[in-house]
Amino acid sequence: MIKQDILNVLIYLFEYYADEEQGIFTEDSMMHQELEEVGFQQQHISKAMEWLDDLATLKNDPMSLETAAKSSFRIFNNLECERISVDARGFILSLEYIESINVNTREMILERVMALDSRVIDIQQMQWVTLIVLLNTTDMDLNAPWVQEMFFMDNTIVH
Repeated sequence: MIKQDILNVLIYLFEYYADEEQGIFTEDSMMHQELEEVGFQQQHISKAMEWLDDLATLKNDPMSLETAAKSSFRIFNNLECERISVDARGFILSLEYIESINVNTREMILERVMALDSRVIDIQQMQWVTLIVLLNTTDMDLNAPWVQEMFFMDNTIVH
């Protein structure tokens, strides 16, 4: 049985439905049926679809996020510190430091990770959310060297 939560539905969608050119579509009724057939509950499927729809809203209206200057430093609030592990926070900040993501993308990733139903977000969860956000909001090439090195080479992404 597949562990039931939104992130596992999103990971499944990433692995089987992601398109590098257009991200993950949520309008496919066959997709909903297949997700149920592989063991996901309808409530988790619906929440995952809402999560992706909210991501699309953020993509189309980046001004809805609080943004900062490129030279600013991100300070995590108390709730973020409670829910996002130190390694996961370090991971997202390192992506920004090496300029793989910008301030708006960082905030989109953090907003989406906080929207998960997980009590604590570890580095693997942060990596998956980052990949899904990047795939759905940028022209990210999954075969780019930095993507391969950051996400796949050290086998840190597991599920």
